[in-house]
Amino acid sequence: MGFWIHRQVADAVGPFTTEIPINEDTDYVCRLIEQGRRAWYSARPGVTVHSHASANEAGNITTRLDALQRAQAMLHVCDRFPAMAGHLGRSYLRHCARAGLFEESARYLSRQTDRRLRIQLTMYFHLKCLGYRARGLARRKA
Repeated sequence: MGFWIHRQVADAVGPFTTEIPINEDTDYVCRLIEQGRRAWYSARPGVTVHSHASANEAGNITTRLDALQRAQAMLHVCDRFPAMAGHLGRSYLRHCARAGLFEESARYLSRQTDRRLRIQLTMYFHLKCLGYRARGLARRKA
């Protein structure tokens, strides 16, 4: 299942980025939006993937990354598309909260020039921190 685009649109937008280990699809969709292109969603699978997972493996076809790596990749996407900070920033800040990246999140928030958005994102970050702390998932950066 996923999003679909016409071949000529894919050729115009270009290939997926190889600069980040995750969120390549997010980066790609942001490029589609930025260029005024359209895609559509279909619940019908276009490809069937068979995974023969072991008892200790969840069956993912992608490598699992920790919250720090996810935050770094999402920051890359946020920096490329600052106009989409209202949506992308939440994803970045969620990973920061989980990884305990308080200074990094403060730097990101200080760069937001829209005061209302900065307040919304700050509140979102603090709520996520409380949630992760309550569940005992927050990890301090070494």
